Amino acid sequence: MAKTLEKLLKRSDNIANQQVLLQASDIMDELQNNKNCLIIMDNGAYKINVLTNLLREYISDSKSIWLATSPITFSPFKLFWIRAGLGSELLSVRCHFEYVETNAPATLWSVDLLRDNIDALCSHDIKNLPDILVLENMDMLGDKYIGPCLEQVLLGLPLHISIIAFISPVVNHREILDWLIKIRDGSWGELGTVSDSRQALAYLTAEYDLIPLLQKKTIASKVKRSLKENKPVKSLASKLFIQPLVNKLKQENLTPTLIVMPSQGICNQAVQNCPKTRDDATEILSNPQITALFDRYPVLKDRKKVAALLYRQVGAFHLGNHPAWSEMIEILLSLNLIEAVFSTMYDAQALSARVKSVVLTTSQIVAPGEIQARSVSNIEFRRICQLTESMDNTDMRGCVVLAHGKHIDMVRLKNMQVISSLNAVNSKFKCNTQAILGLAGSTTRGVQNSVMMSFWAEQNELKETAPLVEKQTQLEELIPEAKCGAPRTALTLIKTTQQFKFELDQWNMKIDTVKNPNTLSAIKKHIATLQLTISNFPCNGCVHQAECQDLRYKKIRNIFNQYSEILYQMKQSASILEVDLADKTEFLMNMGFLDFELKLTSKGKIALQSGCSNPFYITELIWHKKDFPWVAELTIPILAGFIELGLGATPLLVDNFVDEPLQRAYQWIGECIDPVRKQLYSNGVAAPEPSFAQSALVQALENGIGFEGAAEHTGISIGTIIRLVQKTKYLGFRFGFLTRANGIETVVSSN
Repeated sequence: MAKTLEKLLKRSDNIANQQVLLQASDIMDELQNNKNCLIIMDNGAYKINVLTNLLREYISDSKSIWLATSPITFSPFKLFWIRAGLGSELLSVRCHFEYVETNAPATLWSVDLLRDNIDALCSHDIKNLPDILVLENMDMLGDKYIGPCLEQVLLGLPLHISIIAFISPVVNHREILDWLIKIRDGSWGELGTVSDSRQALAYLTAEYDLIPLLQKKTIASKVKRSLKENKPVKSLASKLFIQPLVNKLKQENLTPTLIVMPSQGICNQAVQNCPKTRDDATEILSNPQITALFDRYPVLKDRKKVAALLYRQVGAFHLGNHPAWSEMIEILLSLNLIEAVFSTMYDAQALSARVKSVVLTTSQIVAPGEIQARSVSNIEFRRICQLTESMDNTDMRGCVVLAHGKHIDMVRLKNMQVISSLNAVNSKFKCNTQAILGLAGSTTRGVQNSVMMSFWAEQNELKETAPLVEKQTQLEELIPEAKCGAPRTALTLIKTTQQFKFELDQWNMKIDTVKNPNTLSAIKKHIATLQLTISNFPCNGCVHQAECQDLRYKKIRNIFNQYSEILYQMKQSASILEVDLADKTEFLMNMGFLDFELKLTSKGKIALQSGCSNPFYITELIWHKKDFPWVAELTIPILAGFIELGLGATPLLVDNFVDEPLQRAYQWIGECIDPVRKQLYSNGVAAPEPSFAQSALVQALENGIGFEGAAEHTGISIGTIIRLVQKTKYLGFRFGFLTRANGIETVVSSN
């Protein structure tokens, strides 16, 4: 290691002594003066300890408390950690990998499931509401999936419940606090922890030397020269790269280490290319924590696989693995029994166990089910880097090593590390189906008021919407008696047609380059859905189709272009919420999900509870559950077909998994949802069809095929299959098709 890097890794005595760690008792004291509290604290092991202590303190004070977490950053190991500190009998769990309802004083929620149950909360169908709700990840307000869930919970939760919100030290935490003060009753306190969370940045040369990446906050000339003279590492999983890398980190006392790879497949290959470094694992396998893990998860009792991991002292941590395997990896890492963990940028965010170094071979991130990669955000990057904090309470900083990978943007990562504060969190709230249903489920505020009290509305100014109405009026004069029924609908259909056709062109250009058979099958199905939707728009057969939908009439074309330009200018304004809300509420009323007061109907409650972003077909299925013509045992496999996995996680249809009863059931489902399908077409909505392949897969699992066999046949990972099963069972419990007593699950007839 270069002496300059060694100097960077050593903390100064000043910094070490400046750290002021927040205690759970400090939060308790603050809540004596204020009803609510915002806690500014870095992510990491210490925060989990504070959360656990906070739960324990409130339980001992005879109060009930809920903890809402992000499914992106929460793992079975964190649950194990909290349970160990709290006691399993005191904690009820309602998250994706475990859903057990008890009357325990503390409840752990996945925040998206909490949002799905907001109607039950406000209507008091869920008893024993908490005195306090703790939100673990307020910096996830900027996540496109979790952020809207957080906003809906904060806007819809009964106002008598106190809030403790944890947030990373983002630059606009004061703006977030001001918004919280506006939307929640009672006073707000603010607490923060002073810490030095920046790590030393190193560069891995082609000769496997570690040198400082920076020289006075710019990339060092030696690094620039190395980048210019050497090509990116061709195969990140090869022995030629992995073995010297791990050996170098061991030599420099930078293990255990987290090595971030571009994909789950590369992580698995890298593990296989690591040599055996330990001859005997008998003593480790008899460790009480390891044997307890084997008792909890029988799937881990294949000792050969576990022993192989221990011999190599490396493992892969990602969502493609069995959750039990990932928990074991974290336990082994926390016990310092393995030296390296390979993960992806997305999956590494769920890690809790400490490491001494993080090696980045990419700066891109791909979420489960998605195909397109994007650049890692400042908050995501810092969340992973903070895994190196407080590894062993020494005076050494953590080390972040950048390797010369093909998809790494060193300048961007350097800039994110040099800036002391985290970027501002910007709202990702949108008026989509699930957001409106979630807000409609709240009785404390109406939908319209709630939408305009969102963090998006707080951050963005209002703009005049009258020009949009003017264009609609102009179009109405040109298309009398149009089949779509309204000029606003006509403009929406023109826009949707153009979007779909553009998307079709993009997919048709890319389809020849797609090699993965699962992804190829999913894309072809998606293309067929788009084509079918366009062909069923009400524009077809309308006397104005050529002039209107096809934009052959110049006046209509000009109106549409001007309308689109006005909408584009509104895109980053609060007014876009008003426009989208008007369109979406009318659509959801037509679908029977909202009444004229914009309250949830019975169908709307089903749609919200499903948690689906496109809940139309699953809602219609549940609505007709008393008419199901199949045996009760077939219901769970059928529900699996309605789970949204994404284009990148679609299983192949296996002929051997298909039987006649399932085929007949899907014929009935097709007839059942056909009226809804036509209604969606008339509104320009292309909802994904139920997946027969997913139903066949879950039925094969129930018939005895193992996870490994199912993964081999369908082409998706074991982790994806388990998530499909877990989400399916959640729907089964939620809608009364499954019950659990004494740990035994029982199928319930719908008739």
